[in-house]
Amino acid sequence: MKILHTGDWHIGKKLEGRDRLQEQREALYEIADIALKRKIDVVIAAGDIFDTAVPGADAEALFYDALVRISDFGKRKVILIAGNHDDVERVTAAQGLARSCGIYLTGGSRSVELTINGETAVFALLSYPNDARMAEFERTGAPVLSNRPSSVPTSTPHSSLLTPNFDNNSELEKEETFSERVGRWFGLAAKGFRADTINIAVSHLFVLGGVAGGGEREIELGGAKLIDKKFLPESHYTALGHLHKKQAIDKERNIYYSGSILPCSFDETPDKCVVQFECSCKSGVKNVEFIPIKSGKRLTVLTSRSFEDALSRLENHRDEYVSLELALDAPLSDSENKRLKTEFPDLLKIALKLPEQEKRRAVNVRELSRAELFRGFYLRQRGSEPPAEVTKLFLELMEESG
Repeated sequence: MKILHTGDWHIGKKLEGRDRLQEQREALYEIADIALKRKIDVVIAAGDIFDTAVPGADAEALFYDALVRISDFGKRKVILIAGNHDDVERVTAAQGLARSCGIYLTGGSRSVELTINGETAVFALLSYPNDARMAEFERTGAPVLSNRPSSVPTSTPHSSLLTPNFDNNSELEKEETFSERVGRWFGLAAKGFRADTINIAVSHLFVLGGVAGGGEREIELGGAKLIDKKFLPESHYTALGHLHKKQAIDKERNIYYSGSILPCSFDETPDKCVVQFECSCKSGVKNVEFIPIKSGKRLTVLTSRSFEDALSRLENHRDEYVSLELALDAPLSDSENKRLKTEFPDLLKIALKLPEQEKRRAVNVRELSRAELFRGFYLRQRGSEPPAEVTKLFLELMEESG
């Protein structure tokens, strides 16, 4: 069975206010082409399908369009889970219709069983397990999805299939760490793993030892939400989402992050990919391959110590999104700032460093007025003096807020 592992599509994500929907479309179409040319049987999307819980109509339209293309109009299976950026109900809204096309949209803890070319694969799925979702798991349980007729009587409620047998107020629950709790629910989703099946675990987690790529939001601080890999189910392959950098957490256990399909911030690594692997019940996982995604503009950070040098450097990166760091002795003039933005429309960010000014400001910020503080902030962010009307509006808002 050939499987393609993707994640962190972040449909609708903007970069410094710049719409990137067309780049996202190109990347998703490229994934569909990869799946077609390489005769992939199953495509996994490991969470963060959208960038926000309430995506725009154009982002949702691309989502459905991409699913149709990646599934090759229902000929290929697609398994998709919700990440921390996703609204579960929105991601799974069309699950009834999607499932009839071999597309499985999951927002909880559950299992999907598929038989393809004579081999059966069981996918244990755990969407991003934040505290609210974990509480919902505890309250309702999580139904099992399968293309195989269920042996459970129809009168049996779905929640009983995966609901643990203990009271929510028990001492056991109180003593559980977050990792243990995640491991318990992931283990329940993996109860269908058998010796005669291909067993794949899929989740959206920050596993201990993983390296953040730079663009992830809501990365847990202090380690409380980090998951030790020992709590992941024993499987042939574990497909993870959440971290934007492609990486192997454990090659022996085949635990991988595919990374995001496009760089989401200027401090992310530009080499984006999807992961292809082959798996069979008898021989296990083989031929793990990182396949580069070529779609999307490159993100580049340039540094310069003069305006003229900045112009020269920018000229060599016209086809890229650029963040420019300028170390100057004085702020940019209005004409210089206008020239940069006019001649280089893909220059998305200007960070101005003024050493002498920083030394003067270091005296004591508490002695500075609101107008002076705002001026310094605006200079660092925009590289030029704030317009008088903007400063006035800021001060008026500050007065209103007390």
